[in-house]
Amino acid sequence: MKKCESCGEIFKEFDNIVFVNEQDYFHESCVVLVPVKYAVFAKPKGGDFLGICSDDDLDCPLLMLEEGEYLKEGETE
Repeated sequence: MKKCESCGEIFKEFDNIVFVNEQDYFHESCVVLVPVKYAVFAKPKGGDFLGICSDDDLDCPLLMLEEGEYLKEGETE
């Protein structure tokens, strides 16, 4: 019988279960779920699916791009 990796209790028929890393099982109430990925769609609403990104991929250009790959404040093309 499978047990929760956090509390050690055996799962019951109607428990909400979280499956992590294709190996570990947890009661949903024993863990904190944090959304870390975003589905990215082109605008306007209902546009094409472009892929997935995480919180780390939502930084400002200064942190993600090399100098010369973005416009500095006050610059124009």
